[in-house]
Amino acid sequence: MKLKSLIYGVIAGSAIASITTLLVTPKSGKEVQASLTNSVNSIKRNLNETKEQTTSLKHQLSETAKISKEAIEVVSQDVKVSIDDWKQEVEPAIKQLQKEIDELQEVFQNSRNT
Repeated sequence: MKLKSLIYGVIAGSAIASITTLLVTPKSGKEVQASLTNSVNSIKRNLNETKEQTTSLKHQLSETAKISKEAIEVVSQDVKVSIDDWKQEVEPAIKQLQKEIDELQEVFQNSRNT
């Protein structure tokens, strides 16, 4: 959206400057023609610069997206490995807790039956 606004601004500014120059400054036909040629060349240069900047920005965005994708994949894999490691670390504690819960349930059942 900002790029469109910039392009429209450059075109509108150039056109207004050209028209104002024609209407305000009394010049001969050759001078007006030279002035118009200069204005057209200036507009062309501005448009070419804008095109180059847009192409450069597009390339930068593409590279950023590629790098981001690779980084996300690496981080995702690291998180998966960390979770798997954590699961392995806590597995003995979980088994021990389950064993103690089972023992408590058995004690409770035995005390209820007696």
